[in-house]
Amino acid sequence: MEQLTIGNAFDQAIDRLNNIYESHEAHSIVQRLFEDFLEISQLQLYLEKSSHLSEDQQITLEAALKRLEEGEPVQYIIGFADFLGNQIYVNSNVLIPRQETEELVYNIQKAEPDFEGRILDIGTGTGCIAIALSQYFPKAEVIGIDHSKEAIHMAKTNARQNHSRSLFQQLDAWQEEEVDTLEPFDMIVSNPPYVTESEKQNMHQNVLAYEPHEALFVNNDEPLQYYQQVVHISKKLLKAQGRLYLEINEAYKDAIKEVLENSNFIDITLYKD
Repeated sequence: MEQLTIGNAFDQAIDRLNNIYESHEAHSIVQRLFEDFLEISQLQLYLEKSSHLSEDQQITLEAALKRLEEGEPVQYIIGFADFLGNQIYVNSNVLIPRQETEELVYNIQKAEPDFEGRILDIGTGTGCIAIALSQYFPKAEVIGIDHSKEAIHMAKTNARQNHSRSLFQQLDAWQEEEVDTLEPFDMIVSNPPYVTESEKQNMHQNVLAYEPHEALFVNNDEPLQYYQQVVHISKKLLKAQGRLYLEINEAYKDAIKEVLENSNFIDITLYKD
């Protein structure tokens, strides 16, 4: 195996990924591989670019690049994603946290700076929302639920990793008898599946091939089904003056607003990300 310098390995990796990603995205992905996978910092990339990678480092880098060329998201390769300063472990059982969801949490924090009540996160996945909210609101009690055993295991791991007091429970939000075991909440948050099957053609192949479809997609003929269920649960579990926060599909913002209005929700505000 030809021994590569750090600089040459970095440039060659970018060239390989330029066939798949935009150049700026390829650069960002390779930089992340070097930092998080090979433990070579940006400063080392600059100051030690003439130094050579070890054979183990080259083997590790080559294996990661092959996975990337096959379309696997870099977060699954390195094993985690960044979310509001937290390191959130991910695997193919859970959706990779998105920037749009960071904005949802940021808007909640901005709207509720002194919140101290109980929060329910429906469909918690990695637990990223619940974990961030527990950190923003140290006096709040935050509980995340998900029907997936694997997701709950990952969420609990992430809570420990990020020193969060948030709690997680495996619970199927479509089963009334399970929902009825929960006590009332002051706030409910959810980022449910909302991408329709017809919108798949607009998504990157690495999302379609690797991320869990049940966490992303809804049938074309029932695009609001998850929102309707979350609203139904919220009517049962929200205390008087309680608040509901949702990440939504912009294409259905008016229809979702109508669902909320028909369920007697008031002071409905839409935030554009």
